[in-house]
Amino acid sequence: MTIVLKGGTLLDGNGGAPVPDSVIEITDKKFTYVGDGNGFDDASAEQIIDLSGMTVLPGLIDAHDHQQMMRCHGAINELWNLGPTYLLIRSVGAALRNLREGVTTAREMGAVGGTNLMMKLATERGLVLGPRLVTCGMPIAMTGGHAYQLCVEADGVDEVRKTARQLLKDGVDFVKLMTSKESGKAVQARKAMGKPLSIPEYSEEEIRAAVEEAHNAGKKALAHACGDESIRRCINAGIDCIEHANYLDKENADLMAERGIFLVPTIAVHKESQNTIWERGELKAEDMKYLFEAQQISFKNALQAGVPVAVGTDALGDMALEMQLMIEGGLAPMDAIVAATRDGAQLLDLEDEVGTVEPGKLADIVVIRDDPLVDIMNLREVEIVIKQGDVLRPDALPNLPPYSLDEARSQTIGYRRYSESLLVQNV
Repeated sequence: MTIVLKGGTLLDGNGGAPVPDSVIEITDKKFTYVGDGNGFDDASAEQIIDLSGMTVLPGLIDAHDHQQMMRCHGAINELWNLGPTYLLIRSVGAALRNLREGVTTAREMGAVGGTNLMMKLATERGLVLGPRLVTCGMPIAMTGGHAYQLCVEADGVDEVRKTARQLLKDGVDFVKLMTSKESGKAVQARKAMGKPLSIPEYSEEEIRAAVEEAHNAGKKALAHACGDESIRRCINAGIDCIEHANYLDKENADLMAERGIFLVPTIAVHKESQNTIWERGELKAEDMKYLFEAQQISFKNALQAGVPVAVGTDALGDMALEMQLMIEGGLAPMDAIVAATRDGAQLLDLEDEVGTVEPGKLADIVVIRDDPLVDIMNLREVEIVIKQGDVLRPDALPNLPPYSLDEARSQTIGYRRYSESLLVQNV
């Protein structure tokens, strides 16, 4: 089937000047023509869509998502305790929400029971409607380490190495390690002492073992690393990407830039978590305020050093808010769009398939009502989403799970009563 999109202003994901009155042809799920339409003949098109007055971008890439936990509220352990079957069903709702918001590709960063591997397979086979997934299955954490409930626990170099090998055998796209932990006590200690302390959770040697196994398999290794010491260990061990980096100092930022190590900052999760409705664990709203302020400094350090960045929501907030915060931190609006498209594709090793609107690539498109270069929050005004040539209307997709604070508040009591009843039944 051939589809032609006409009249929209194209931002192709490469960072060049917008193309007004663009023409985009899609045939057999791929872009076959992209340009100004000069000399183009649309006589063979089965469907022509007029996008006059709208903006066209590549499908967005959320480089840090957890579909099981998308926009959840209340104690996160309550959610995890509901078990992988319930969480898998919740992931289906999150996948629909991803598409409604223009996300056509997501890097799934860890799920209880590794259900994200099943979600990836179901999406590829058309059983679930959602973004294509790149996933780690379950991260690797030390015994009792950060978010151990959704991880494989492993201690020591040999055990970490064996665990990485098993995950690669299971079919993961990359290996993820939890290399630091944030606690309320540690945050308060940092505030009192006025310097960024951290709780490192893996040695450099343990991290290197997982990195080596991922690289031997031709895949990347990345790390949840928030403190300066854990970040340095990851850099020395050869990590490919660091998530969060709440306390990224200038020295570590320079090393990351020198070695081409990506950063996915996930700033919005700390901003949103300052509202008590989203409190999901030991870290409270006042702790998140401090982390948010520290992370703003860290992101500026990354930009000044030239660290490559991609955009990730960490399952709270949305892509528009995350990009807005990155812009407030010094990233130009066009560069924020590139970070959410082309650079995200590079990080996910999908740059030959998605991330830009170019002939030969898979036809992923998001059509926005107004210009996101004028106001990046216009990304919330999604008119059409095209994933691999399939045209989707956001208003035709179920509106799940809770999106706004108001929606969350209206469901909090019912959610908690339901989860408590299930926990009682399972005792």
